[in-house]
Amino acid sequence: HRRDLSGAQRALEHTALAQEVLLAHELRQRSGTHPGGQGRVLGLMLASHVLEERLVAAHVPSRHGHRLHPRTGTHGRYNRHMNVLIRLYASYRERAGVDRVALPLPEGATVADAIAALLDAAPSLPRDFRPHLIAVNEEFANPAYPLSDGDDVALYPPVSGGVDVRVGAEPIDARELADAVRRSFNGAVVTFEGTTRDNTGGREVTRLEYEADERMARKVIGQILEETMARFDIPAMAAQHRFGVLDIGEVSLVVAAGAPHRLEAYLAGLYVVDRIKHIVPVWKKEHFADGEVWVGAACDPETHALHLAEAPYAGFLTEREGVSPVVHAHA
Repeated sequence: HRRDLSGAQRALEHTALAQEVLLAHELRQRSGTHPGGQGRVLGLMLASHVLEERLVAAHVPSRHGHRLHPRTGTHGRYNRHMNVLIRLYASYRERAGVDRVALPLPEGATVADAIAALLDAAPSLPRDFRPHLIAVNEEFANPAYPLSDGDDVALYPPVSGGVDVRVGAEPIDARELADAVRRSFNGAVVTFEGTTRDNTGGREVTRLEYEADERMARKVIGQILEETMARFDIPAMAAQHRFGVLDIGEVSLVVAAGAPHRLEAYLAGLYVVDRIKHIVPVWKKEHFADGEVWVGAACDPETHALHLAEAPYAGFLTEREGVSPVVHAHA
């Protein structure tokens, strides 16, 4: 009888704790929407976290109805799983013995968690494996990047010889960039020049003005070139973006690709231009005879992914990256 009473008392205490947490979180939300409520937010947040820690210790459901993990204090969804695909390129692929690994991961996992799981699935990789460049769904990322079910994670090694990236206000010499990618084993050198045209939508353009975060632009363009060299198996690439005021006919962007065959060189150059237009922090102002306007390509991830999927190089990449079987790691 005493054991039953003790159990009933514990149940009542747990219920009271859960109600306190729910009330604290509700008050915290309301305090942010009422005049003078901001001053109470910190105290309520602290109270709710303390109460939730008591729930963890008591092994009772949290405010969301999930049971809290007794070690981490996370909700019951911690034991749910999602699936991500890891793609490996060049030396990483050779070392692992596979180019793709499908991994089951716990919900809420990050890129770092995926890399840890990859080391279990591909034991031939070194234990201190740290990828040089990471992309999630074709957007550059870092080890702390949170993953979602169905994500595509690409790991790129450093490119041999590096890449040639230049940014600044000085005029661009396209021939100099083409020479930078010439190799004795290359059978094709393809260059792209982006020039200032004199009209847009029927309006006369007098000049263009480019503004950028130059340090960030240099870093992202370098990442794009490394990604492209890995995906298209291109041995040499270079790019230069010009900023500042450009008159009609002046060159704002040059991309050069050197490859053993022309198809890879053409497609790789196009891919780099598309990536630069979508994700590099560069802004363009068009000056007209009757006004001016800032313009730019849509760069949200969904639009960018759709564009990449419909571009001329999409079929080439699908054939190149989608022919081998996927290795499935088990949870």
